[in-house]
Amino acid sequence: MASDVKTIKLYSGSTGNWQPTEVKASNVGELRTELDIPNGSSCNVSGTVVGNDHAITDEAFVAFSSNDKTGGQA
Repeated sequence: MASDVKTIKLYSGSTGNWQPTEVKASNVGELRTELDIPNGSSCNVSGTVVGNDHAITDEAFVAFSSNDKTGGQA
């Protein structure tokens, strides 16, 4: 991981807003490891779905979503 600490805006589904979060990751793959996010989740950085090799920059807006979400009424 890179030694530079960045502050990203990480979407929190529990609070419904963007939380400033300090990270050391330089790309999405490293960020998954740092935040313990499963590889099965998709990642959106500043409005674009990206892969694990996508660079993480200071002040980026980052959201992960699980592919196995269910909802609604049966």
